[in-house]
Amino acid sequence: MTASELHAELVAAGLNVVEEPGWKTRGNMWNVDGKPEGVMQHHTAPPNPYPIRALYRDNRIKANMATHEDGTLYLVAYNACNYSSGYGMLDVLENNVRKSIAPTHNGTKRGLKSGNRHFWNYENSHPGDGTPIPSVQLDTIVESTRVVLNHFGLNSEQVISHAEWTNRKIDPYWNGSNRTAIEQIRTRLEDDMSLDQIGKAVVDIAFDMGWVSGDRGYWYGKDNDDPELGDLRTAIRQGAAADRIKIDSDSSGGISQPDADTRYVRKGQPVVIKGAG
Repeated sequence: MTASELHAELVAAGLNVVEEPGWKTRGNMWNVDGKPEGVMQHHTAPPNPYPIRALYRDNRIKANMATHEDGTLYLVAYNACNYSSGYGMLDVLENNVRKSIAPTHNGTKRGLKSGNRHFWNYENSHPGDGTPIPSVQLDTIVESTRVVLNHFGLNSEQVISHAEWTNRKIDPYWNGSNRTAIEQIRTRLEDDMSLDQIGKAVVDIAFDMGWVSGDRGYWYGKDNDDPELGDLRTAIRQGAAADRIKIDSDSSGGISQPDADTRYVRKGQPVVIKGAG
């Protein structure tokens, strides 16, 4: 994982990317394994569009990435911020982010744990007054977050709002509420990463990991539009989340033997299944 690789992945995703000077080496050491443990979304408040240089002026690094209303994505710092996540609830880090369980409510206390070295921080230019966010900007937030998650081996349940981290903050606050704002992001990410089609390789992983049991041959014979596959998809998603494993499938044309692009990576790392059709 390098800053250059992340930049290439973002560009390949079709995003309008601007590299701020020095972003590849800006920031402090991450807390665990040289990478963030989750992604935190913020709004900037006025002025809007927010001046990007203000996000890293005087060595106060407030963001890893930033978005503007026109959909432009700015790369600010590849390493950990020192003036962004601030103090929050350790419980959210330990029992939500690290267990890949998205929070269901906002933070209930200020908290005493600094999140700076644990989260990849987004500053999204918005007044934070509940008004709608431009669709092109939201598209950029979702698509770039998806790239960041894949880059660091994280999943959509590890994306949280600043408001879920601490009761001191309300962000991101657009489209009516901060709950709506963060849930829209997570829902779209989950849809992007979902198993829209089940391939033989995915079925094998599900059985090998013990997420499902029975006759795997029964599932091999299913067409992708078979309603029963919904239950299997649910079991796979739940199992993957519990084991902090991500599965991505671009299967097509029914259940079939995966091709040579398929690769399996076991528990503790992402499981990526490509070309399973």
